[in-house]
Amino acid sequence: MTIQTEALIQYLTGADVSLIIAIISLLFSSLAVWISYQKYQTQIDQKEVMETAHKAILVVEDFESTGDELTVSLSNNGNGPIQDLRFRCSIEFDGEPLCVPAVETIHITKSDGDRSRQISSLQSDKEREAFSGTVQLSYYNANGNKQTNSFRGAYNDMKSSDTEGVEINIEVVGEDLMGNEESESVFAEICYCQAEALPEYPSLEQAIANRKDMQQV
Repeated sequence: MTIQTEALIQYLTGADVSLIIAIISLLFSSLAVWISYQKYQTQIDQKEVMETAHKAILVVEDFESTGDELTVSLSNNGNGPIQDLRFRCSIEFDGEPLCVPAVETIHITKSDGDRSRQISSLQSDKEREAFSGTVQLSYYNANGNKQTNSFRGAYNDMKSSDTEGVEINIEVVGEDLMGNEESESVFAEICYCQAEALPEYPSLEQAIANRKDMQQV
């Protein structure tokens, strides 16, 4: 040990030594916090890069209905596939209904030509791929029991209650590879239960056709 070091040690009081130790500890703690933050920020940046690389962009190009089956033409303008495609159907009531709405999810698929293989995903850069599913609507009746019915059956139930009209909302929903939900509206339309233009027990196809006729008037 040099003479200068010995002199410095003798000069420093116990309080000085404690202060130096405290400062060194603070510096190490600050460094540890900074390193942890840098790791966290790197993880966030990597996640954002991954989300951008795998992001799906769902587009509903068109739709048509046969009976209560709905077929949608979908495109994916994103960078990654969209999986687990399904219809999310919800209803809202006008007037003073005897039923409470609920949400129903219906999986949709497209065929690749092999009837034993149904596909419920859409790859990136795919355009106007047709996916189909049978629309069902859910609601709780006056007794609190959940009812799941076809459009025709639900319409009949609504018509026999005090409901003046039913707003039907149908979306296409799916997830990208990162688990982020993508959704796109197919249509949101009010069907009036006392509409004279509709038959007594209309299918979804007939309700959509009536909607188009009304828009052309």
